[in-house]
Amino acid sequence: HISELLPYTATDNEDMQRPAAAPDDHYIVQKITRHRQRHGQRQYLVKWKGFPVSDSTYEPWENLTNVADLVRQYCDDNNIPFNHDQ
Repeated sequence: HISELLPYTATDNEDMQRPAAAPDDHYIVQKITRHRQRHGQRQYLVKWKGFPVSDSTYEPWENLTNVADLVRQYCDDNNIPFNHDQ
């Protein structure tokens, strides 16, 4: 119930703070955890390094070409075809 909620309190605990993006505005992919099909396109659920699982996002292949090895490993581990050889 809403009466049980407490107000947000900022913390100095470094483990609880979110890191900023890398200087070039790129985030670091920690792991590919799932996939889905949207509009005929496969998307991968990305766990971002330094961010909680709740901040994971689905990304299309075009956003992940620099981590093709992680995508290929995910596909191999889950017995799904890697259809991104270009």
